[in-house]
Amino acid sequence: MKKLVFLKIVFAIFILSNLAANVLAQNQRLLTLLNENTVTLSAEQQRVLSNIRSLPYTRSAQLVEIGNLAQLQQNGSLSFEVPGLPSQQFTARAEMVDYTDENKYSWAGDIIGLPGAYVGLVAEHGTVAGFIQVAQRYYTLYPLGGKW
Repeated sequence: MKKLVFLKIVFAIFILSNLAANVLAQNQRLLTLLNENTVTLSAEQQRVLSNIRSLPYTRSAQLVEIGNLAQLQQNGSLSFEVPGLPSQQFTARAEMVDYTDENKYSWAGDIIGLPGAYVGLVAEHGTVAGFIQVAQRYYTLYPLGGKW
């Protein structure tokens, strides 16, 4: 089992839900904010979410759907918005890509025009985890299920 270690202070946390592959393929955004009242979570997912919310460095935790990276990336660039940041689009340039398929990859890159801004995503065992560091903020992407 892999352990993810994050050394930066987490200001906000986005929680990734496991959604069917056909829903992910239709999503045209990297991160789509979900209405928690319309998402059905299992008891285990509710427990994980509750534990994340109780961490001392968690300012907020929200559910998001993550889009299909292969469809969203173009020529090594990935454009995206961060839910909660006012209408700002970011573009990251790939520095490291290890892609097997849409369920197994690692993707990391600098956000263009913002020194020190970075995004990293890892998909394995049917889940996605990662982080986004941008605009003096650090967002962590935790899966609510699967093997990590």
